[in-house]
Amino acid sequence: MKYIYDFGDYWVHKLTLEEIRYDYPVGYPQIIAGEGDCPPEDVGGPSGYQDFLKAWNNPKSKRYEEI
Repeated sequence: MKYIYDFGDYWVHKLTLEEIRYDYPVGYPQIIAGEGDCPPEDVGGPSGYQDFLKAWNNPKSKRYEEI
């Protein structure tokens, strides 16, 4: 399934149903596991997130202290 979060930045997430649990304590679907970190709010979409990660992982970047 494809889930779009934040239509302005158009984050597309791929969700995969791996198991149906009938003994789960709530009566509605829930995500109970995932992979990867989520981006900060209003980072500027996928391309902004890539720029964020470059600065985040480079202490010599001009934006390192800002983020």
